[in-house]
Amino acid sequence: MGAGVAAILALLEDVIGGTHKKNVSLREQWAGNLLELADEVYDRIMRWDVRQAGKLLELFPGYVPKNKQGQPFRVELVDNEAGTDCDWVLIW
Repeated sequence: MGAGVAAILALLEDVIGGTHKKNVSLREQWAGNLLELADEVYDRIMRWDVRQAGKLLELFPGYVPKNKQGQPFRVELVDNEAGTDCDWVLIW
């Protein structure tokens, strides 16, 4: 699971845990729903068409440094650390 998805999941679990401490079954149901949602978000991002990277940045502007927001970028394939595959990388 990506770090961003994990952070969202942790935040939502804190909110739900604080709001519904006495209702264990509701809290467990919400936790299960959040895990499913986190998995769906991660899967959707992993399947994202790299030619639409600009749209992804519009949807999640908080993950782009302020000095890079709205700036033109290009997308390149770069060997990953394991050397077994390539990753798409945004370059400003």
